[in-house]
Amino acid sequence: MSDVYDNGELASLTSAALAGDAQALNTLLARVRPRVFRYVLARVADKASAEDVTQEVAMTMVTALPRYVDTGRPVIAWVFGIARHKLSETRRADVRRHETTVEQVPERGCMNAAGD
Repeated sequence: MSDVYDNGELASLTSAALAGDAQALNTLLARVRPRVFRYVLARVADKASAEDVTQEVAMTMVTALPRYVDTGRPVIAWVFGIARHKLSETRRADVRRHETTVEQVPERGCMNAAGD
């Protein structure tokens, strides 16, 4: 499928989804999801994280669609913009979340035994 055809199809699906066509919204999500997944997977550590971010992008598309304004740019540019923002959010959250790998989780009683 050529990019020109794809852009036209995505624009048509977006217009129909904006008009309330649920099937058009489902088709739009199905068309962009593989491209978003590949984009995200190239930028995150693992497939599970890429799936999570891709789902976040899809949910944001659905909630942001009523505010979508056709500026003449391809719809996929709007979608990749959402993906870029979701990747940034994920990276910020990962930095804030401090995780330590341990071989064995200490028993709760062991921690209190020293103080008792």
